[in-house]
Amino acid sequence: MQNYNLIPTRMVREILGNVSDMTIWRWLNDEHYKDLNFPKPINIANRRYWKRSWIESFIKQREVSDMNKDKFECPECGPSESENTFQPDWIEKNSGIVVINPDGESK
Repeated sequence: MQNYNLIPTRMVREILGNVSDMTIWRWLNDEHYKDLNFPKPINIANRRYWKRSWIESFIKQREVSDMNKDKFECPECGPSESENTFQPDWIEKNSGIVVINPDGESK
């Protein structure tokens, strides 16, 4: 029997930075995140499993995509006003969270 190295949802969430179950659901079902191409799970006994290689490929795909991206874009509010930056200005405006510049200074 071939070892497919299946990992459960809990491990997938941990590998992806402790994302929530809701985040995984959104990546799989929400039209805003369709372009992420998050891999569909294999369902066994009402539990979801992914091949480890699928998750590793997803991470590599996101790394390449992020390196080529000019600016940060929020799915709900569109692109940020500042060019060539990954700073999520929309977070500061909408939630009061202090954003730290790459220089280490707060905005």
